[in-house]
Amino acid sequence: MDQCSAKACENQCSAKACIGWATFALIWLVEVWIHARCGFQAELFEQEGACLDSAGWAFWLEFGEGVCRTGMMVMLLGLVWDSTALAIRGELSKHVADVIDDSGKVVFWGGWSSAILVLALGLWSVCDEEGLPFWALLICHLADIFCHAFVASSLAGLIFDFGVAIKLGQTCAFLYNFLRCSDSIEGHGVQDMGDGGGQNGTTGSFWKVSLAGAASHGGWFGPSCTRGAR
Repeated sequence: MDQCSAKACENQCSAKACIGWATFALIWLVEVWIHARCGFQAELFEQEGACLDSAGWAFWLEFGEGVCRTGMMVMLLGLVWDSTALAIRGELSKHVADVIDDSGKVVFWGGWSSAILVLALGLWSVCDEEGLPFWALLICHLADIFCHAFVASSLAGLIFDFGVAIKLGQTCAFLYNFLRCSDSIEGHGVQDMGDGGGQNGTTGSFWKVSLAGAASHGGWFGPSCTRGAR
């Protein structure tokens, strides 16, 4: 039984990875097509829907941007909350040192430097969008594309995981996991595939947690919800 479950988990992981990366690549392919067709004028960055003459793409850009901003706000609030809690306990410096050791100095400082650069350019555009040079607009646009691609892959992964939750009879547990903030939309995208982070309280693939973790730990979704799902 365990071997069968492990095999099913492996097959589902492969299928989800294919769907997620295909969705991620599709967004980039459309962007490449847009700029190959219409060039790289600064005005185009805000008028891609008109270039494709597609109301659907224009809607996707607005929708994706909304999800990007919402997800970013949630992550920022989480960062502030966790940092404050660690600072109160006097563990912030130790935690930062542990993160640097785990990820490596190049990855850590490279990631933070990139994030600060994009944040600074974003604030610049808010204050003086007309005065933003082309290189800054290009960096912001590339950041937008990455965000939209991650959102697309996350939504595809979320739909996949929700389907698996229904198949496993764990729909209630899946939804409750969102309500208790142990899961997030971006945790189902390409940046988290194969991690299964939800098992230890971070974002990750729900179905992997339900197969590998919920049974052995008695479920971390709440007794009534877990019983109802079974």
